[in-house]
Amino acid sequence: MINSFIVFFAIVSGTNATSSESGPDSVVESAVNSVPAATDKKTPVMAKLAILIDDMGHSLKSNHALLNLPAELSFAFLPHATYSKALAGTATALNKDILMHAPMEAIYNLPLGPGGMTSQMTEQSFKATLRQNIEAIPNLIGVNNHMGSKLTAMQRQMRWTMEVVKERGLFFLDSKTSAKSVAWQQAKEAGIDCLKRDVFLDHKLTAAAINKQFDRALRIAKLQGHAVVIAHPHALTIKVLKKRLNTLSAQQVQLVSVSTLIAALKEDDAVATQVASRK
Repeated sequence: MINSFIVFFAIVSGTNATSSESGPDSVVESAVNSVPAATDKKTPVMAKLAILIDDMGHSLKSNHALLNLPAELSFAFLPHATYSKALAGTATALNKDILMHAPMEAIYNLPLGPGGMTSQMTEQSFKATLRQNIEAIPNLIGVNNHMGSKLTAMQRQMRWTMEVVKERGLFFLDSKTSAKSVAWQQAKEAGIDCLKRDVFLDHKLTAAAINKQFDRALRIAKLQGHAVVIAHPHALTIKVLKKRLNTLSAQQVQLVSVSTLIAALKEDDAVATQVASRK
């Protein structure tokens, strides 16, 4: 890859939004365990870090704290949470990327709340619900899944999802709440811009654990050129982010929006295609 990217996806939720669905999956864990410590002498170019604040809309205090951080963060809003529409308006005024965080069925039958999408729905009902969820969030540019360990592993439902996402001209981010997820694959097959998560930042809520996951994201980024990380709007998470984001430039890392990362990856693909065609 011509450019080296760090993608840090901080998916943020309200006080009651975190669940076992935000735990690390075995595929990512095994890959990361093989990543050496970040002792590289140099990185070819400034790496890029994209942070998505997910599950927005439950808490004015924590959500405003994140929106007001002087950083290039991106935000995903639950479609029918109490404050989602108002906070999305604030995010728009601050020129932040906005996504809709689609509630999808989990293997543990966790409550989805309004706008929940399940495997029992007909295609018509499924797509109508997704369209309503999209329309509930103003100025969005993408969609990602909230929970969804069951639904994202289902080919047919993910094909329906991408058909709606494509018709609306949006991108999709696979939160990878299951190692069996086919969402990213279905998005690629549908010709949709897409990303997928590598690391959950705050599945374990201690400062040591959050900092360890932050370091892990940096190691993955240096190994593969980019990393996608998800976190939540806990007070401790916000505290760690405030401290760690200030250290990025010294580590040759540039914080960027999700859309900027997608554009950069597309540019890399285009250049790689041109180089290959000349051989």
